[in-house]
Amino acid sequence: MRQTYKPSNVEIGARIRVAREAAALTRERFAELTGISAQFAADLERGRTGASLETISRICLALGVSADQLLLGALPGPGDEARQIQAMLEEVDPKYRPYLISSLRSQIELIQALKQPD
Repeated sequence: MRQTYKPSNVEIGARIRVAREAAALTRERFAELTGISAQFAADLERGRTGASLETISRICLALGVSADQLLLGALPGPGDEARQIQAMLEEVDPKYRPYLISSLRSQIELIQALKQPD
């Protein structure tokens, strides 16, 4: 007999996986950042189990997403991208952050230059 899971857990789990992959985190690194086991992370992503509010809060911080995005599927709002970038930067040794910021500035300038009409 096939196991059925709570629909809300399946939906939230799928959002967690999408956000984790967008943050370029392995499941193991994600588990470390949120203080859960890799197996529990896998169970969450598959909708086999739900998470406490405390765990959801840690997940949001680690992934740089809002609780509304994770729980309700809300579209990213102002500041969500900044939270994602901040979460990624926190993973980098502080002495290398200026190089990443400089690289990001260069990428933004390039994109803006490409958008300029001739």
